[in-house]
Amino acid sequence: MPESVTPSQPDAVKKQLLPQPTTKPTVAFNRAALDHFRERQRERELLTQQILALPLEDVATRLGMAPKKGEKGKWCNEQLGNISLTAGKGWYDWNAGVGGKNATSLAMHVLGIDRRAARDWLAVQFGLSRPFYCVSSCSSAATRQRRKPIASTRKERTSRSFVVPTPDESKWMEVQFYLVSQRALPLELVEALHREGKIYASGIAPAVLKSLQQQGKNGKKLTNAVFTRQDLHGEVKGASLRDVRGKFKGLAEGSRKDIGWFFFVQGKGEVQRIALAESAIDAMSVATLTKYKHLTTLYIATDGTGTLPLELLRDCLARGGQIILAQDADRAGEKQAWNVVKALGKGNIIRAAPNLGKDWNEFLQATVTATQLERWCKTSEWWRIAQAIGKSNKYVQRVKIVAAEVESGQPLSKEAKASMERDFCQWREIGADLWKWWRAAVMLDKTADDLQQIADTALAFYAEQHPLPLTAEILLQMQQDIELLR
Repeated sequence: MPESVTPSQPDAVKKQLLPQPTTKPTVAFNRAALDHFRERQRERELLTQQILALPLEDVATRLGMAPKKGEKGKWCNEQLGNISLTAGKGWYDWNAGVGGKNATSLAMHVLGIDRRAARDWLAVQFGLSRPFYCVSSCSSAATRQRRKPIASTRKERTSRSFVVPTPDESKWMEVQFYLVSQRALPLELVEALHREGKIYASGIAPAVLKSLQQQGKNGKKLTNAVFTRQDLHGEVKGASLRDVRGKFKGLAEGSRKDIGWFFFVQGKGEVQRIALAESAIDAMSVATLTKYKHLTTLYIATDGTGTLPLELLRDCLARGGQIILAQDADRAGEKQAWNVVKALGKGNIIRAAPNLGKDWNEFLQATVTATQLERWCKTSEWWRIAQAIGKSNKYVQRVKIVAAEVESGQPLSKEAKASMERDFCQWREIGADLWKWWRAAVMLDKTADDLQQIADTALAFYAEQHPLPLTAEILLQMQQDIELLR
């Protein structure tokens, strides 16, 4: 104990109560413990901020809920039939007479779990889990060495092992029907992946089922399509789940987005092409629609904005292969695609976004069923699109008001719908030109700095909070580079 904080006592009493240690405690140990405590506190605060920022509609979807037909703002599932979700205010279960303000309380209510379990569930579902060992750039080598044992012990104690969803072959025909009839995927592909163990059927997790039964709810009717997540050595590290009757989709308990992917190969020999999609069903849709079947292709699902096997992608490019970026046609998909480009740099990289629908499965369904599919538009995204294409602040604020009115249940007027479609169309055209510009820069052998600048410009254009429109100077340079290759 430091002398400055030792209670004032006679020396004889001190020696009896506080025997003098043979070696003085080191300041380094105390500092390491304090640093570790502060890191954990920062992690908890960051996780809280991330959870508070989650849209309740997205959380409800992951919980297997869906909007009630004919009732604006009301959501339901097989067990809960009348929950109101209000942006910025919270949720309320009219049948149970309870409500809350955030995603944590909603998950606690729907799943019947405590607060800590709800936070863990949200962290896994939305990829919010933080590493326990984070070293600031100013930390010394000695500090790093002191922190490592503490971090590893903490991680081993708190990390949850992957719980394999129990296969239920009696439910397989239901999963097969869902994938083939509702998702328009070819039976041959579905059965081939089922034989390889990459797709199978499972009921609800035992822990969740027990919780539902304790609440007097029937969870035995639920059926999940399970898409196994493997590392590059083929070892199963997790699983993605999709409820074939409802809206639930997420990760199995203990799964992590950073150590495994759903993937499969079509063709023989060395991989010549890698296609990246956001979900397992999208990856299968891309495989169904892909031309040039003679090229051996690896299809990978990243589960939204999950991590990527960058070394594998770089190796493919180094061998003269091709990378296809088949992420969704929305802002998040474009942002992810540009992040891949920025990470990889030069190479044979192709952006393949559906020109109708939000993702490739919607496009596939429309192709198979010959239905009319509208271009992807979302009222809640309209203000970002308007800001990105350079609309005035007054226009953007008016768009936000219109979006709020639509959220409250008011219909979108014909004039507003026409304006929104024009804005989205202009936004897509600029986005397509940005990809043409990057391809032109590669063909013109522009410098790595030039390519990074194009990627940074695109990422700023697709930013979530403050999208930046392209300046007149950038637009001119882009058109000049594109014209050079025509």
